[in-house]
Order: sequence, then C-alpha cells, then structure tokens
Amino acid sequence: MNFRTLFLPVFAGIFFAGCGSSATVGANPRPSDPWVESTLAAMTPEEKAGQILITHFHSLPGDLKSRSTFNKEMARIIREVKPGGILFFAENFVTSEQTRALTQDLQNLSKIPLFLAADEEGGRVARLGRKPAMGVPNLPSARKLGLKGADAVESAARDLGRSMRALGLNMNLGPVADLDTVVGNPLGDRAFSSDPKTAGLLAAAFVQGLQSQGILAVAKHFPGLGVVSLDPHFALPSWKWNSESFLTVESIPFRAVAEASGIMVAHLEIRGLENETVLAPWSRKLITGILREDWGYEGLVMTDALNMGAVQGTLKPGDETLKALLAGADLVLMPPNPLASVKRIVGAVKTGELDQMVLDRAVRRILNLKNKIEKVK
Repeated sequence: MNFRTLFLPVFAGIFFAGCGSSATVGANPRPSDPWVESTLAAMTPEEKAGQILITHFHSLPGDLKSRSTFNKEMARIIREVKPGGILFFAENFVTSEQTRALTQDLQNLSKIPLFLAADEEGGRVARLGRKPAMGVPNLPSARKLGLKGADAVESAARDLGRSMRALGLNMNLGPVADLDTVVGNPLGDRAFSSDPKTAGLLAAAFVQGLQSQGILAVAKHFPGLGVVSLDPHFALPSWKWNSESFLTVESIPFRAVAEASGIMVAHLEIRGLENETVLAPWSRKLITGILREDWGYEGLVMTDALNMGAVQGTLKPGDETLKALLAGADLVLMPPNPLASVKRIVGAVKTGELDQMVLDRAVRRILNLKNKIEKVK
C-alpha cells in the first residue's frame, strides 16, 4: 500500500489549513549547493562521523559555571568529537547575554556550523521559558495552548522561535506530535490532543511558527508514545503493531508535520512489525521503509537520546549509533560515549559494514540544512 497516495488528500487539507505560507526552513532543503558538496568532499572520516552526533554538556564536572560558560572542557569536546550539534539543558542557560556568548563561542570554535538545540515545548518541558532572565516566552503546555486554536499556536511558536534565534539557537526538539491516547501514557499534557486530526493541525502550526523564524523544528516521538504507559526515560515501552490503527490514528499527526525539518524516533519496542520485534530507532522498516520510501520524507531523522533508560547499555558503545545509521537515521542524540560512536562509524566504513554512501547521504542532509540556516540569519 502506498502511504503517500492514501494520505495526500487528507494531509494537504490539514497542513495548508493550519500553516499558511511556506516556512523559512523546513524538511525539503534545496539540492546541495557548492558549499555543501565542497565541504563534504573535504571532510575526514572522523568529521563525517562526528556530524551525525548531537552531544551535550549536561554531565560536565564542576559547578553551574562549568556548564554555562565556555571553557576548556567544552572546547575539548568540540575538537575531539567534532559533533554535528549540542543539546542544551536548563543548567546551560543563566541569562540571555551569557547564552548568546556561549552559543557564539561554540560556533566560532567549530569548523562546521553546529546545530544548537533545546527542548522547548512549553509547560513542564521548558528549558528557557521558566527563566525570566532569558527573555523567552513561557508557553503553557501543548494541551492548554492547543485549546486556543491553530492560529494562536502558530503565533506563540513564532514568538518562541524569534527569541530562541536571538540567543543563537537554531533547533527546537519539538513539537510533540504524539497522541494523548492511553491513560497514564508518558506524555499527557505534552500532547496537543487525543484526536489525530486536531493534534496534526496544531503540531503543524507549531512547526510553521518556529520555522518561519529560522528555527528547525523536530517533531517527536515517531511512531507515537501515546499508546504505551511506560516512560522510556526509565524503561522500554512495548507496543503490538497494528497496521490499521497506525494508518488511521497514530500516523496522522506525523504526516501532518511533513514540513518539519526533523522527526525524532521514539524508544519503543514494536512487536509484530513484519513478524518481528524491533526497537524503533534501529528499525529499517520503520525509518527507511515507512518514513523515507512510503511517505517520501526528506527531512532529518533523529533518534531520541541514547542515554535514556529504555536503551542505555543494551549494546556496546558505538553500536547503537551504527544501528541507527544503518536503519536510515541521520542524527543520533546524546550517545553515551561520543568518541566510541565516532570510532565505530569510521571502522564500519573501512570494513564495509557501513556503505560510505549511507554516511555521506546523512551528512549531506545535515549540511544542507545547516547551509539553509546560515542563509536566513
């Protein structure tokens, strides 16, 4: 069954009704320009492997200052890992002036522009909005914001995107496109709605607002955590695959956010997908088969954080990154051992375990979006 043919009329209506004009940045960057191709050609294997990683300073030793002020340890991570991006947490943000200095120092050190990201959904997941000194709107939860309608959601996201951009950030790990389905699911009010079309309309509006200001939106957590009760921060949730339910319910909000620059894959065990039990971030059927081939999605595909309890320690350091790349992902979020991930990817290319074209395709997608961000500064 061709997913694109099945859903095109439905999602054209949902998306265009909620989003208006096209976004400044989005899922379908222009074909590679000379900067992208020349940069890719000049990169070392280690630089390419580093580009697919988004790491963090969450566990740096020392006091708060060691995680909010540019320092030697941060510089070491940038030089050794050569990551594609950094995910910031609340402890990295003190004031708007401090944050602008930190993001600028990091960009100045990195040979290739960095994705500088935060989780800023509103409500209980707000690294910036809860700190008045940051000058960022303190948005309500998605559920509360969504009650005001799509126009209000887009306007709020536009204001959020503008303020994030002013701090030197360029990526938001949001919106949540999951449904608030099962009582006790790990998302609750982080989801816009339990109704698929409503959730899709509102999530698409949030994406549009962010991307109109040059902030890359990463919709999460595909294929949906609203159907489970376990929180993947602590344990691995499991879901029995139901094609009919996925087609008519869980997939709808994710199809509606087709213009999102990225889609994050949940830590979710799926039982019965092609008669197998698979983990979503390592499933080629889910990422390459459904997202890429059936849906035609051309944006970035990112794993959820690989240091979460659901998956941490299930594979040797670096193997979790390789498996995600082989499944079709472009970015790996917070691998427990970034240097081990770099070495594993480089070694896999040398032995033929990983095709060089697969790595280059992921890096090319990353560079295309980075080039687009730079052009809208």
